[in-house]
Amino acid sequence: MKEMIDRRNARLESFWLLTGLPVKVIGNPETPAMIFDNRWVLSAYVHNFWLVLMDSPSDGNEVMRIKLTSRPDFDTTKFGEWISNAKHRAASKIVLRGTKPTLYLTGYNFLNRQNGEGRFPVFAHHQPKLYFTRSKAEEISSMIKKDGYNVEVITPESRTISSLK
Repeated sequence: MKEMIDRRNARLESFWLLTGLPVKVIGNPETPAMIFDNRWVLSAYVHNFWLVLMDSPSDGNEVMRIKLTSRPDFDTTKFGEWISNAKHRAASKIVLRGTKPTLYLTGYNFLNRQNGEGRFPVFAHHQPKLYFTRSKAEEISSMIKKDGYNVEVITPESRTISSLK
């Protein structure tokens, strides 16, 4: 089963490379999330070797399915309309205020990793930690602020990718 999931996810990543779009596949290998431009959780999921595109994040309607093969065959016009017009979930990030370039929360380090003692945030310019809900990002931000860090949560305003152009 693991080998099949790994093969499917490799084809999923290959598909996004083929499109030329800045999409990365993250999270649980069985139910991976697809992140566009480190800002949007795409309204899509994988089922077996099918990429299923939805018009909104939850309880949406299926727009199209793409078979994840070594050479996927799909309607590029319909795909383009989906990526631009579907409602996608905004991904929130935590930033350290007053930094140039912008530094994002990327994870945590510990004074003593064995017992989890002395946890402190790590900020960097690349690979920000993404939160699928603003409320979770606000919760984490509040904890970091208590430790004396000047941070804020940023979230894209619009819910469609075409509005970013």
